[in-house]
Amino acid sequence: MQPKLVDGFVAAYASGGDWARLFAHADGFVGTELFRDADTPNRFITIDRWRNETDWGAFLEQSREAYQALDTTLARFTVVEIPLFEGTVPTSMQVPHQVSTNDDDASGFRAEH
Repeated sequence: MQPKLVDGFVAAYASGGDWARLFAHADGFVGTELFRDADTPNRFITIDRWRNETDWGAFLEQSREAYQALDTTLARFTVVEIPLFEGTVPTSMQVPHQVSTNDDDASGFRAEH
């Protein structure tokens, strides 16, 4: 990510940012976390937590237009988005540690650069 975009990215993706405010109205939304790479300060990971995948799906059905509008508005920040639920890890993603599986917590994961 270009350094000039960092402040806007943080404002949109942090726990009180645009995504969290959109999700906050949905049943089952637990929270959003933003992590910055200590070695590469322009690389971030966001984690959106939902009670379960069903709640996430219901949110998308009810708020698809608002979700797509915000996604389009903030597309300049996103390089890749990888949805993960109940601790699943795509085979294309190498993870150096085991991901915990907790059936009571579904987390959406966006890797942002």
